Amino acid sequence: MAKLSYKRRQKLPASEFAEPSKRKYPLDTRNRAKNALSRASQNASPAEDAAIKRKVHKKFPGIKVSGLHGSGKKRSKKRETRKISLSKR
Repeated sequence: MAKLSYKRRQKLPASEFAEPSKRKYPLDTRNRAKNALSRASQNASPAEDAAIKRKVHKKFPGIKVSGLHGSGKKRSKKRETRKISLSKR
């Protein structure tokens, strides 16, 4: 991964960061996105970590993001269906 110089980092738009308001965790390349996931899991709050995972997954869908849940609705329906079928027996 090439070093990101101060000037180049300043030129990146806020949308290229996982946390745009703080300009933390640049996501301009695939390697930096992977690095952002690693650093966030070590240093970010659980809410920030989840937001970073969502943003990385959105920008780089090919990167495997652990602990990222799509919509819980799909799971709920499966569990609900399972409970109903068990109660009918």
